[in-house]
Amino acid sequence: AVVGSLYKPQPPSNPGAFDFRAYLAREGAFVGLKGRQIDWKRENAIADVNRGNSKTIGLWDASGMQPSKIQAMRQRIVRSQLSQLNVPEGPLISAIALGKQAVDLPYNIRDSFVQAGLAHAIAASGTQVSMVLALVIALTRRFSKQLQFCFGVSALFLLVGLTGFEASICRAALMGFGTLFALVLSREVKPLGLLLIAATILLLVNPLWIWDLGFQLSFLATLGLVVTAPPLMAKLDWMPPAIASILVIPIAASVWVLPLLLYVFSVVSPYSILVNIIAAPLLWILSIGGMVSAASGLIFPPAGSVLVQVLEYPAKWLIAIAQYFSQLPGNSVAVGQVSVFQLIALYSLICWVWLGGRRKKEEGRRKKEEGRGKREEGRTKQEAGRGKQGKSRVFALRISSAWILPLALVMGIAIIVLPAWHVQSSLFQVTLLATSNEPVLVIQDQGKVALINSGDESTVRFTVLPFLQQQGVNSVNFAIATHGHLGLTGGWGKLLERLPIKTFYDNNAPTQIHRGSNQEFMTAVQSRQGVYFPLETNSTVDLGSTQLQFVDVEIPVVELLVGARTWLLVGDMTPEAQSMLSKRLAATGTLKPTQVLLWSGKPLTAELLGAVGPQVAIASADEIDPETAAQLRQSKTQIFWTGRDGALQWTPSGGFKTTLESEENQTSFL
Repeated sequence: AVVGSLYKPQPPSNPGAFDFRAYLAREGAFVGLKGRQIDWKRENAIADVNRGNSKTIGLWDASGMQPSKIQAMRQRIVRSQLSQLNVPEGPLISAIALGKQAVDLPYNIRDSFVQAGLAHAIAASGTQVSMVLALVIALTRRFSKQLQFCFGVSALFLLVGLTGFEASICRAALMGFGTLFALVLSREVKPLGLLLIAATILLLVNPLWIWDLGFQLSFLATLGLVVTAPPLMAKLDWMPPAIASILVIPIAASVWVLPLLLYVFSVVSPYSILVNIIAAPLLWILSIGGMVSAASGLIFPPAGSVLVQVLEYPAKWLIAIAQYFSQLPGNSVAVGQVSVFQLIALYSLICWVWLGGRRKKEEGRRKKEEGRGKREEGRTKQEAGRGKQGKSRVFALRISSAWILPLALVMGIAIIVLPAWHVQSSLFQVTLLATSNEPVLVIQDQGKVALINSGDESTVRFTVLPFLQQQGVNSVNFAIATHGHLGLTGGWGKLLERLPIKTFYDNNAPTQIHRGSNQEFMTAVQSRQGVYFPLETNSTVDLGSTQLQFVDVEIPVVELLVGARTWLLVGDMTPEAQSMLSKRLAATGTLKPTQVLLWSGKPLTAELLGAVGPQVAIASADEIDPETAAQLRQSKTQIFWTGRDGALQWTPSGGFKTTLESEENQTSFL
């Protein structure tokens, strides 16, 4: 039993971040439980220990919960495959054979496969179903069709249980069941109708699957194989079928899933089709070998362990391919946020091409049928003239059909590129992301992007990169580190792996965290055709319509002149340091009147607040110091903090807007 409190899931704090509330809603959950105490039930485990049942104990996990029969079979297979192979080759083979639920792949391997466009390889899909059915039918060909049906259905139930009841594998299993049923009745299978029936049954069982991305991608990819692959294979009839299918399958599936992927992730992988073509032979070897090894390991684990060793080098080669293409420049191109109207327009173009091809095929078939008939002799010239007019119309239609594909391709590119280009060329926006450590600012100025601070590696991976992808950013023009950082081992290093940085401005203050890392990082920036500049106190940087000045590199204190407004970013300071800074600023008069103050949420002295005099104060923190908040309210300063308001976005016309809803400070017209 779990004792805790219920809570309402919140939307993401940052634009483009993972929406946990929407994910729970798709699964039918709308309330979370924050557990405080767990009462373990281990009576059964103690009884097994007393009986000396070591095999049963081996299947029990730390919670004392006995796995089901299916889970025990899955563990038996995975253990047989991992006993003779190291990580990550062993887990990869298990994932290809049984899906990602069977085993935990290392994050870097999973990330490489996703970036290279091979995410489908480590997910349960129709590939496993088709291989299992082909194997069962081949082994039972001497038996009656009724026995073949029984063996096939049993294999499907076992496979669905082992891989997990995911929408994609259930769709494939239902289509496999329909194929077996048609085999018994000696009827021809219509794949498109079978796909629609399978989708209808699944949605009747679980209507929420219509929002499941796996179900959507599985349905669209299969639809592409059903309606697009045959015409492409007909065009490549001069090639051996095995080679032609390697080329056709990735293209046919990618055409139908690409608009949805753009809508969900705002990113396209230019190398994905090429990678899938190159990796296809290895995927077939690993899929067939993994399934054979899994079946052997289920019956006799040592046999599965011996067979899986043959797959070690194909697994190594597949991992090398995924890692190589995931690290190439331009392996992912951000296109910006795609609207529902753009999504509908893209699928309308695809359907237009598909229906145009079907119409052309039907006309060709009708012409052949007419040619087989006997022509009547002695037709009049008027009838002959009509025949010529009919031929000219068919020829004109043939020309228009030939232009459908290139015209649709140009229109599809325009639907994605033109809106993104228009938005970026006219946008000026400052975004303060909701981060836990240092403040992270993104300044978008008519196509140019400046990033001030990056946070740690986790912040870059889950906050900064998703936001930049949603905004269609593929390079950073200016990167400024106001705080000391860990060079290539921190957030900047992770960002540099994914996006090129054209100019990097580094805080040159000698701090312990920064010592020894700037030289290595400078070399990395320059090796990627970037420029590296160290900054000192009073250094000024021109960021287009925004100017940045380091007032103090050690604290640090940074002044941003955004148009006619002054933003001041201050680091953590002791009260003594704040007093000294206030006096120095008052004596030198270098600080301009401040409209926006950015700080960490920790205590600020009245002396410093009086010297700065902000109109808006923003804390990059979960909570702010109560005394500081009281002083700011007393001076009628508008207060935001990322822990309550989420990320904040400012535009000259709209002022500040918060990401999360709160009772106050929804907008500011500063």
